[in-house]
Amino acid sequence: MLTGELRSQVDAIWNAFWTCGISNPMAVIEQITYLPSDEVSALVNLLQDIRARAAA
Repeated sequence: MLTGELRSQVDAIWNAFWTCGISNPMAVIEQITYLPSDEVSALVNLLQDIRARAAA
């Protein structure tokens, strides 16, 4: 289950893409692959946190 803080972080990422007109999850993944590696690392860490909290 997602906590309030974690959910708001995920929502912020999704809203950023949605605002730019990208609503297809595959397109979001494609756009993430174009991010600089440091931003990708931060996003990977966020996704790992989401998975860890969901498993707990």
